[in-house]
Amino acid sequence: MPFPTVSDVREKLGTAYSDNPSNPVIQSFLDRRIAQIKELTGNDFSDSVPETIFLWVLNYTCIDVLVNDLTGNDSADALDYAIGELRESKDENVKLKLNIIQVLKESADLALKQFFMQQKNYYNYESEVEEEYERSLIFRRSSP
Repeated sequence: MPFPTVSDVREKLGTAYSDNPSNPVIQSFLDRRIAQIKELTGNDFSDSVPETIFLWVLNYTCIDVLVNDLTGNDSADALDYAIGELRESKDENVKLKLNIIQVLKESADLALKQFFMQQKNYYNYESEVEEEYERSLIFRRSSP
């Protein structure tokens, strides 16, 4: 599976974003998120892209497009204070887009966590930590 494309982003966002923003703007968001995920994971995914990473890139790129629509900002790094100001808006359309952004962010973060859990070293580390915690609970319960 390759990384998401501009058409994947447009398909996920629906007909409202079928021609705006322009393809080069969406591609710049994709390039930025692909570089970011490669840096986060330390993997270049040259053979194939796991579904979890595909979803992370796709969801965060969709967030970039929505933030671009709300703020008019063409940068992949939307300013947090601009989003904060929008949260105070009474416009139902703005509130809906902010809710969608929140859902996409949660979904992307969950996909990234799932990717790391699928990595053997991380999974073994989590299991060891959980075992230590369970053992300490047993000893606490049995003490007088």
